[in-house]
Amino acid sequence: MFVDIPPYPFLFSSSSNFTDDSAGWGLVSLTVSSGYCPQNCKECEVSFQCKTCIGSLLRYRDGRCIQNCHKPYQKANDTHCTDYDDETPYSKFLIQEYIDYANDLTQRNQYTLLSASSQPNVNFLKGVDILYSYWKTYRVFGGPYVWAQAKFQRVHEIQDPHHSITIGFDILFGPTFPQSGSFIFTIESYPTESIDIGMVPNPNDDGTKTFRVYYKIIHNTNSLNMQWECFGIENEPVTSYCAFLNYYIAVHQCQPFCLQCTDQHTCTQWNSTYNVNVIKFSQSECLGNQYYSRNEVKCLTCPSSCTSCTSPIDCQGCLDTYTLTKLGCVCKKNQYEDLNQCHDCPTLCTQCLNTNYCIECFLTDFREQVNGQCVCMQGYYPQISNSICLQCHIFCKTCNGPSYTDCLICNDISDIEHNGNTCKCPDKKFYEEFSNSCINCHSTCLTCFTNNMNGCLTCDETQNRVLKGLKCECSAGYYENANVCQNCPVSEDTSLTQCYVSCASNILIWHFPGCASCDTGFQLVNTECQPICGDLQILGNEECDDDNRVLNDKCFNCRFQCPAHCLTCNIDTILPCSDVCGDGLVTGLEECEDGNDIQFDGCYHCKFQCQASCTRCLMGICQECAGGWYIDPLTWKCNERCGDLMLVGEEQCEDANQSDTDGCKECRYFCRIGCSSCNYDTGICLACEFPGFVPKQFFCQNDCGDGLVVVDPYGFFAEVCDDLGCNSDCKSCKQGYLLINSICEPICYDSLLVEKEMCEDSYILPYRGCQNCKIKCQLSCLVCDTTGKGCLQCDIGYEIIDYICYSICGDKIITIDEECDDGNLIIGDGCHFCQYSCQDSCLDCIKGKCLNCLDNYELVLSVCQLKCENQIKIPQEQCDYILFSNDGCYQCFQCSENCEICQNGICTICQTNFELDNIYNNCIPIKKTKFDLEINCVQMKDNQCLTQNQEFIDFITNPDLEFDICPQNCKICKFNNCIECKQGYYGQKCISKCGDNIITSQEECDEGKGRLINQCSNCKLVCPDFCKLCVFGICQECQSGFYLDIVSNTCYSICGDNILASNEVCDDGNDIEYDGCFQCQYQCEIECADCQFAQCVQCLESFFLVQSKLKCESLQSCEAQDGFYYESFSNSCVNLCGDGIVAGNEECDDSNMIPYDGCNECKFQCSELCTLCDKGICLNQSCPLGTILINNSCCGDSILNGDEECDDGNNIDFDGCSNCQYQCNQFCGVCLKGICVECIQGFELDNEKCVEDEDYNKQTESQKPNNLNQNQNEVCRHDECAFSLRPRMRLLFLNQTFSHQYVEINFDQQVQFTESPDEEQFQTFEILIQDLKEQYYNIQLYTIVGISQDLQVVQYIIDIEIFQELQEKPNLQVFLIQNVVNSNNQTIIQPQQSILLNSPRIMSEELKSKVIAMSQTNKAFMITAISISLVSLIFGEASLFIETLSTLQYQSYLKFINLEYPENLYIYFQTSEMHYYKKRRQLNKYYWKVCII
Repeated sequence: MFVDIPPYPFLFSSSSNFTDDSAGWGLVSLTVSSGYCPQNCKECEVSFQCKTCIGSLLRYRDGRCIQNCHKPYQKANDTHCTDYDDETPYSKFLIQEYIDYANDLTQRNQYTLLSASSQPNVNFLKGVDILYSYWKTYRVFGGPYVWAQAKFQRVHEIQDPHHSITIGFDILFGPTFPQSGSFIFTIESYPTESIDIGMVPNPNDDGTKTFRVYYKIIHNTNSLNMQWECFGIENEPVTSYCAFLNYYIAVHQCQPFCLQCTDQHTCTQWNSTYNVNVIKFSQSECLGNQYYSRNEVKCLTCPSSCTSCTSPIDCQGCLDTYTLTKLGCVCKKNQYEDLNQCHDCPTLCTQCLNTNYCIECFLTDFREQVNGQCVCMQGYYPQISNSICLQCHIFCKTCNGPSYTDCLICNDISDIEHNGNTCKCPDKKFYEEFSNSCINCHSTCLTCFTNNMNGCLTCDETQNRVLKGLKCECSAGYYENANVCQNCPVSEDTSLTQCYVSCASNILIWHFPGCASCDTGFQLVNTECQPICGDLQILGNEECDDDNRVLNDKCFNCRFQCPAHCLTCNIDTILPCSDVCGDGLVTGLEECEDGNDIQFDGCYHCKFQCQASCTRCLMGICQECAGGWYIDPLTWKCNERCGDLMLVGEEQCEDANQSDTDGCKECRYFCRIGCSSCNYDTGICLACEFPGFVPKQFFCQNDCGDGLVVVDPYGFFAEVCDDLGCNSDCKSCKQGYLLINSICEPICYDSLLVEKEMCEDSYILPYRGCQNCKIKCQLSCLVCDTTGKGCLQCDIGYEIIDYICYSICGDKIITIDEECDDGNLIIGDGCHFCQYSCQDSCLDCIKGKCLNCLDNYELVLSVCQLKCENQIKIPQEQCDYILFSNDGCYQCFQCSENCEICQNGICTICQTNFELDNIYNNCIPIKKTKFDLEINCVQMKDNQCLTQNQEFIDFITNPDLEFDICPQNCKICKFNNCIECKQGYYGQKCISKCGDNIITSQEECDEGKGRLINQCSNCKLVCPDFCKLCVFGICQECQSGFYLDIVSNTCYSICGDNILASNEVCDDGNDIEYDGCFQCQYQCEIECADCQFAQCVQCLESFFLVQSKLKCESLQSCEAQDGFYYESFSNSCVNLCGDGIVAGNEECDDSNMIPYDGCNECKFQCSELCTLCDKGICLNQSCPLGTILINNSCCGDSILNGDEECDDGNNIDFDGCSNCQYQCNQFCGVCLKGICVECIQGFELDNEKCVEDEDYNKQTESQKPNNLNQNQNEVCRHDECAFSLRPRMRLLFLNQTFSHQYVEINFDQQVQFTESPDEEQFQTFEILIQDLKEQYYNIQLYTIVGISQDLQVVQYIIDIEIFQELQEKPNLQVFLIQNVVNSNNQTIIQPQQSILLNSPRIMSEELKSKVIAMSQTNKAFMITAISISLVSLIFGEASLFIETLSTLQYQSYLKFINLEYPENLYIYFQTSEMHYYKKRRQLNKYYWKVCII
């Protein structure tokens, strides 16, 4: 539908004509466009239909230009986006299924199961009849728990003749669908298609994959066979399932009336109704005055106003008098159409329906439309020869001429007098413009133009006064005495100067007998010569003479008379006085005067002015707004209509929705949640709330590629991964990676070398070149082979053995595997087997150097030597006495007596039958052992031979055979003596010797025996560091804070586990820098200059120490955060409860401390009576038994509170108080505070109650036999009545703002006028304040929903402004002066209501001036304080500067305290500019910024 843009609101409605109750319909979308050519269109073919789009935009079927073509039923080419059902002119959809959540129960029977796997739990886990599931926002066929190994078929019926079809659907694979599986489908007899998971490139965010199928095939039969199969033996129904969705089939039909065709243009068989002369298929087949209609498939005649056309609104030429537009051939705005011709409207109309009916008038002519006629507005009258209406006299509200004698209705002027057509002030009064009232003249004047004695026009003759100039003076023969003219005496009295009269030659004589004659230009008046006024001669006491009696022309009655607003005037005064715009007085050419220079407030530069958006302005009041605007009924100004898609006025954006996530909220730029700093002037997000996000336009988007895996807590964006192995969209891992704990880890041994892998070979042996896909050789390897061999070249000091590096001990090169290397194998020389080693006699050995020796040893050049010849023999000595060197004792060693060869006290060879004991340097006899005796022994017991060769052993002669008792580690024992110890044991007791490189049973290790020296100490295996419990060098339990690695047998601590280990200084459980502890070492923030035990005590320059945190921070800025204020103790932005701004943890903020008003202490709070409260709104309230809840107070408790007018403790109607509101008897007409003062017709007042007037009822009884009785709470006809409450008018006090108070008028029922009111004297209410004159108050009535001829809920707002202080609360009275009824034609019970107002809050102009002056003084004080602080800052006293700022900041907070301030403080806060200063850093420079609150 195409219509022109109307200048007024219009109504669009639509309805259905279904006769079937089960049928229904709905609108999918409705678009109202204000442009003829769509947005982003380069060229239009016809109106509203784009032909060519700009740039890369695509043309859509509805004529719009769109950005992309991404819908599942669309295909894009270079310039167009085409739906499946728009591929040919006669296409339409056959099937649109599984496109959303919708469920069609009939679909189940249309799918046939052809085959399914025989394995259990593979298909239909939800039930054999449930063939659908849900995925994201779709209902899909198959899916999880439904379809994994089965084949389905569906046959579609197609009735209409067609030549081809288009088929499209999306295949959905489960997240773990195997490579061996596939999705197979068959269309009719076309080849079967198979889709496997490898053909789908990228997964969805949930791991699933989708593949779009599109086919357009030739088809003309009446059925279509479709088959789908989910194939694969590894498929399972939970995560390896199949599904399809977005199933569309479009049938491309033949042309209308065609039974068979080959394409959309070629029909091979027509039906019998086809008429080639009527049926057409293009514009080219139409005549010149016709256009082609696709809907009717024929050519239609152009509109009568067009000579040729291409559509009903696209004319190519017009008839005479018509104008060609984009909407066709139309008449101009000031024309109307009649009989295919355009005719001009009457001269007074801007638009009309015909020559006798106007619908719009010229506002510049001060005319308005009334009943189809353009008449003069109120306050104007018509001219005979001019269409412009002129303004009436100020005394006239309506008139027929310019004078006050041409009035029809008088203006609203106090004390104005209306007599016939004349409106004027009564005698002895004059009109004062300022008060808009008739003011008393001076007592001496009869009529006047001002209230002083020099403003008289005529005099009161009864006072014996005559007009002399502009003053009423005593007549000749009278003198002034106490404002009374008294008779002059006959006898001359020189003291009475007023009794002398001026005669000829200006001679003064006594009034009696007076003058006899006068000079020329004078006349004799009452014995006195007075100049003749009006003869154009200035004589005597005349000041001027202009020969007229016109006021305000400088001269009146021969005296200088100043016009209005002229203070002084004389002969040189130039009139009129120039207007002074802004002086509060309407003078001269001024139309209005509001005393200010504010635009669009109704008056600007003393001319009526409305906003630019106002299309109809009457005397500064807007009556009509342009599109995108609406009139505020309280201010009568045009406000922007947010949500109409029209960007006007101060609207920054317009998206026609209330969403706060699209960058536009309430027609203002708005950054989406998650943005911590926003430029609301441009709608650009500046900073984000969470790390890992970056600003983009009006929102924060995850920064894919920053290494942080983030999830938007508000649900807009989410990352699965963000590292080298992650795809560019951070939604999935690249090929060759596996997602583990949000990190894409490379899949090792998959034969695919990726970025995070150094090698990709399955050699898992240590030091063979590649382990866990990382290069792995020894630290001593210089060249490492990555193919599995190992090391190819070792570092110096190492040799390669089987591609492994071993250190070379003895090459005098110390490697990392060696402690030392002295090139020899000498024991006890400080280094043995490349490990530090000392002598056995060394007590303390450090790095091969002995520091302390055992007893009887002395340290000589780091070597322990026995202290020999000290006459003390120790076990290590064999002798200790001084002999010659060959006496057998040498350095405390002595050879035994059975020694054969002795060298330096040491026996090297023993005598025969003796053997050498190397430990004790002694030769001992060789004894037979039990092994020697076992051959001849018959009986053995406990190593003793009891019987030998049938002989008893002679224990006397063989005492050594009595018992063989030897040490445990003895190898050969004979006669209780150990002949030979086991290997590693020495001496007669077979004691192990630590350090002999032999590990015995008592030793865990022995230095040099297959272990590093630092692994063995005193032949005990060394436990790992920080081990608490150790067995054979293997740690079983670590110390607190350490963890056991059983593979490497080490105890290690984990920095960041929040457990303090002995090798850690601190551990705070995180890896955050500058938080006091980093990598388990104390660390303060980077801005700290002096850090002590993680606590900063001094900050770098330009930073200060925040006391609450003991951290260095820069000064926090709170400017961009609405509702937050700077708090120095914590250097943070805090919200302030009571400032009227909801911020931080506040639920609400109503700027007061009033409890139970919906919000208290910035938390939602309902009344005390509320039992169910939701966000400050009470959903359920309760009152004590016997009372009811009315307006948030319990009515009936005899306690007057809240909005109650009265409370009599009962619920009896018509007893003076009902529902805690004043209420009189139901038959009362005028009720004052529950007391009836006047009854309705038919009732009379008796003891303040209305009783039936029997005389009146008898008189009227015969006149109302068939009339309805609607004056009671019942509706009657004849003798039958039904109960029906009469409507009641109610007054509700709303609020008070200083001198203004607001009261609402409403009714408890829908009401209407009984008849059309008289428009000339139409007034619905009479509103006044009891016992208060009208000049002391002003009342404005605003209509929200007014009373009309139709029933409706009525609402009015009364604005009361009182100018005078009152001792008592004023009583507002409202009289309903029109006949108003409800739906049963029942009249109002009490058409007069009253309500007590609050005491007015009046502040004098003098006090206002003082407040403003005080605020200016305060401003000067602040500037002085700031100046002094700046000087102190320059001289290095920053503390004074900061204190000054804090003081000013506290002062600015005063206005946010939850108090109701009086008007003087309110003005003070509004006019004062509270300054505070903030320090900010920029480009390593520091600035002080002055901010104004």
